[in-house]
Amino acid sequence: MLLKLSPLVTELSWSHNLMIVHQTDSVEENEFYLKTCITERWSRRELERQINASLYERLEAFAEGQGQNILHNGRCIDLPNP
Repeated sequence: MLLKLSPLVTELSWSHNLMIVHQTDSVEENEFYLKTCITERWSRRELERQINASLYERLEAFAEGQGQNILHNGRCIDLPNP
């Protein structure tokens, strides 16, 4: 999973990467913020604001309640049926 994230790391500034690594709890959360920062072109301040507002956790809770998963850019998709 970490190899999958390495190309993303080069697309953001050092301060973005440090913030993501130090303020997130899982690889999935890291990936979410890395990809969303890139696609939404967040400044470091906007990233900090979104992390402090628990954007990933809120979207994850919403998606679980809807029977969906979170994609990298915050959009939800249906889970496959088992």
